This record gives sequence, structure tokens and C-alpha cells, in this order.
Amino acid sequence: MSIIETIDLTKKFGNFTANDKINISVEKQEIKCIVGENGAGKSTLMNMLYGLLRPTSGKILLHGKETVINGPMDAIEHGLGMVHQHFKLVPSLTVYENILLGAEIKKSSKSPIIDRKKEIDEVKKLIEKYKFELNPTDKIEDISVGGRQRVEILKMLYRNVDILILDEPTAVLTPQEVDDLFVNLKELRAQGKTIIVITHKLREVMELSDSVTVIKQGKVVGNVLTKDTSEEELAANAVVDNPVVINIPAKVPAVILFNLAFITIFLS
Repeated sequence: MSIIETIDLTKKFGNFTANDKINISVEKQEIKCIVGENGAGKSTLMNMLYGLLRPTSGKILLHGKETVINGPMDAIEHGLGMVHQHFKLVPSLTVYENILLGAEIKKSSKSPIIDRKKEIDEVKKLIEKYKFELNPTDKIEDISVGGRQRVEILKMLYRNVDILILDEPTAVLTPQEVDDLFVNLKELRAQGKTIIVITHKLREVMELSDSVTVIKQGKVVGNVLTKDTSEEELAANAVVDNPVVINIPAKVPAVILFNLAFITIFLS
């Protein structure tokens, strides 16, 4: 049984269909990459799964059961968390304070006293469990971009999510930080987590994922095991067929015909 599945999931904005009868399934403890050009509908799909958007029609199934997700907090309650491309951290606060931010409200409803040492110890154990290189008492403003991303991931793990969605997670990372992230994600998978990655970087897809879903112009055009495909095949399936014409200024008397979507996907 799939841990998460969509059946004919559709999202319309007026007359525009951003997602058209999307059918995907993600198995427990796999890394699934959702690929496609900019504007293909990847983020719209993930925002529906995380409760930021309501589907126009269709179903979301979690553990085989139809589920209505009414917002991010509801998604987290169902064990589904999301790490956005732009981090939502408070730079002047420490790692552990950012991880607790929001979660301490629920805890304080049971007890008005928050034990600082106990909370730091909890966060430290979480860091050690998933082999993240972080110090709970460091301030966010003093750590690297890759470190900040790990804090965002830990915020979700602290809330006991089993499914983690990452939106273009390597966009702001250095090559070394990308390598470190992949090590972290594979460790999460080894410890039972399910991971969905939105990306357009095909080399990274081939290195990281177990399976790939390709979305093109709001529709699923391919579902494949990563071991059964290639960068070239994914690129051919994902790009838009209409070429773009760019007129070069008069000093360079030429007109170049090429597909911008292909460049976005294949060279990024």
C-alpha cells in the first residue's frame, strides 16, 4: 500500500488548469522526485498535499485512506511536513529555539513551564539520531545556509512527520552542501522516512531518487523507477514542445531558435 497517493487531483484557477487529474503514488521509505519545467504544476501539487491549496476535485489518500487536509498544521497532524525553498527561521534565535517555535504552544497548554535544558537535550538527541551536524545553542545567523536547511528539516522531524516534502532544496546550496543534504536525506530514508523532492535538476534526480514522476503542463506524463531511466529520457519527457524565438540586438544579426524549457531543466 502506498503511504501517499493522489487520484485525479485537479486544481483550477479560474479558467486555468494548473493540475489536471494528477495520479501519483509514493511508497513508504522511498525518495520520490517530482520533476518538470518551471510552471509545470509541481509546486501547486505539493501545496495541495500540504494544505496550502484546496483541490478543485480529486482525492488525496494517506495510508490508503481518503484525507482532507485543511492547512499546514492539519498536514503535520497527519504526519506530512514541508520544507520550503525560502526558509522561515528567526536569525536572532538559536537552533533549538527555532525548532521549538510554535511547537512550544502545544506543550505549554499541558504545562505552563518549559524546561529549557530538557528541550535542548531533546533537540540534541534528534540531531544525533539523524546524524545532522548542528549545535542546538548556535544562533541561526551564525550558521551556514546548509545548516539552516537542516534546522528546517529538524523542525518537521521534531513534530513527528513521516513524510517530508522539499521544494527545490538544492537551489541555494553549494556543491558540498548538496552532497551533505543527500547524505542526510538517505539517512532519513534508512530510518523509515518517506521523502518527496520537487526539482528540475536531473543529475541530482538520478543520484538521489528511487522513483521519478514527470509533470508537463499540469499533467503527469511519466512515472518511472530511477534505475530504469536516464537524464536524457527525463529531459525529453519534461520539456515543452513549443520553441522560443529570441531576437538578438541589431549588433548581432542573428535569430536563435531554441527551447528555453530544455535549458532550464538540463543545465541547471
